[in-house]
Amino acid sequence: RLTSTPSGPGYSPSSCLNRSATSRYIASRAVQRSLAIIRQAKQKKEKKKEYCMYYNRFGKCNRGESCPYIHDPEKVAVCTRFLRGTCKKTDGTCSFSHKVSKDK
Repeated sequence: RLTSTPSGPGYSPSSCLNRSATSRYIASRAVQRSLAIIRQAKQKKEKKKEYCMYYNRFGKCNRGESCPYIHDPEKVAVCTRFLRGTCKKTDGTCSFSHKVSKDK
């Protein structure tokens, strides 16, 4: 490998500029990655303001505790079998709500 000395072979002002530009580029990319990680973390926190569509519709969500959305038992859909009087899970094991309200 050639060494870059101001008077030796292999030295050129452009090679120093290229190394400097490369270093700046690498540093810039690292900063951009860090900012992207911070942005994603903020977005995850903000999503807690929205209700989980799956939990509201089906009374359960496959993501469970790792779901970034709100799981509010008061917002779960009313059990259609309960409305017909045929739900056998009246002991509280039904995934759906057995409370009829205008909000649902």
